[in-house]
Amino acid sequence: PDVYPALNPTLPSSLAQEMYAYFTDFLKTDRSWLEFLTADENFVDAPLAALYGMPAPTGTGMQKVQVTTDKRQGFLGLGGFLAQSSLDRRTSPTLRGRWVMINLLCTHPPPPPQDVPKIEVAAGMTDLSKGNVRAVLEKHRASPVCASCHALFDPYGLPLEQFDGIGAYRATYADGSAIVPDTTLIDGTELKGLDQLASSVTKDPRFLQCIADNMYSYGLGRVLADADRGSLDGIQKQWNNAQDVPSIRRLVEAIVLDPSFRSRSGLAAP
Repeated sequence: PDVYPALNPTLPSSLAQEMYAYFTDFLKTDRSWLEFLTADENFVDAPLAALYGMPAPTGTGMQKVQVTTDKRQGFLGLGGFLAQSSLDRRTSPTLRGRWVMINLLCTHPPPPPQDVPKIEVAAGMTDLSKGNVRAVLEKHRASPVCASCHALFDPYGLPLEQFDGIGAYRATYADGSAIVPDTTLIDGTELKGLDQLASSVTKDPRFLQCIADNMYSYGLGRVLADADRGSLDGIQKQWNNAQDVPSIRRLVEAIVLDPSFRSRSGLAAP
């Protein structure tokens, strides 16, 4: 409560409900998966609208709203995602960036060495809730041991620094220093803010492949194997073509009609 006074007892439930409602809107319709990170809409109740700085919605429960002046868009702008990818007293560009790489691009960065200190050590502070997280992180990355890995995933998290650990928009850190959402991906792509991050990830060929891989793994109830790539290539061609919208419903249909799904067998009982 000393860091996030706006976090009242009802807000966590609202944050979670919005994530479910947002994903369900894509799951049960034929909306393009290419809008998942860029759609400028939210599902809010009164507590969540207050956090976002939006007018309170009419009616009860979660209401779908479109507000274009709130600086947020898509799934990466949802307070629930931003909170779950933060630490208890501060944001973490590293955690947010790793989440994007692993869950949206299916790219697993190497694990950190066991003896890597927390960035608080580099800052000489025990609490960064009132400090400039980006400046301290850059100091931490000055170590060659840390730099190579952080260069992979931090650029996906730094544009999200304009949102605090519970998803509220901010222009400065608690110490008054300005937040700079500019960054450069490992391939040289320059990004500034959530909108450019969302656009860049959406255009990445791995984005469409990743949702197919994840849904296929979930549908078959196991991790992917090298032998699955042939089936996945066929599924990808069927649901992601130039004639039809690449919706989750069409992806699910392509998966369940594939022979690999229809001929799958359960694991033997222990």
